[in-house]
Amino acid sequence: MLEIAVFLCGAVVMVIELTGSRVLAPYLGTSLVVWTSLIGIILGSLSIGYWWGGRLADRRPEARLLGGIILISAFATAFMALIKTVVLGFIQARSGGLHTAAMSATLLLFAPPSILIGMVSPFAVRLKLEDTRTAVERPENSMLFPPSEAYRVRSWPVSRSSRDWEAQTSSC
Repeated sequence: MLEIAVFLCGAVVMVIELTGSRVLAPYLGTSLVVWTSLIGIILGSLSIGYWWGGRLADRRPEARLLGGIILISAFATAFMALIKTVVLGFIQARSGGLHTAAMSATLLLFAPPSILIGMVSPFAVRLKLEDTRTAVERPENSMLFPPSEAYRVRSWPVSRSSRDWEAQTSSC
């Protein structure tokens, strides 16, 4: 069930991003500036949500709290739909330009639900962990290769021709 919730939350982020352009279009148009601010703000908001969700999950790894986060993100998304006309009308009338208007509208409307939805993935990962050590503390995650192989890869010489490279690597 946890996997389904994470999948659906990821889909909701995509829906918010794609419908966000349709919400902003009547007020700000569909220019590259609008799309860039929409994509950038949502990605930045997701990053904040990942960080915040990971911190919260380490402090209180409870399934009930994750359910509350999902519920609050649903309310934030619904609230965004209710206030979009008022917010976009205000921003359109008082903005200093398209860049400022697109960033302001995206921050006010789409950042809060994106931050909340971004909290879901790290929280779900923490709930699924049986071993609560960090990835660095876990021996199987500490290196991609065994130490002897990692040393060999780092000590490969860099040459200019492929024949030199083949000759050097065949002797390993």
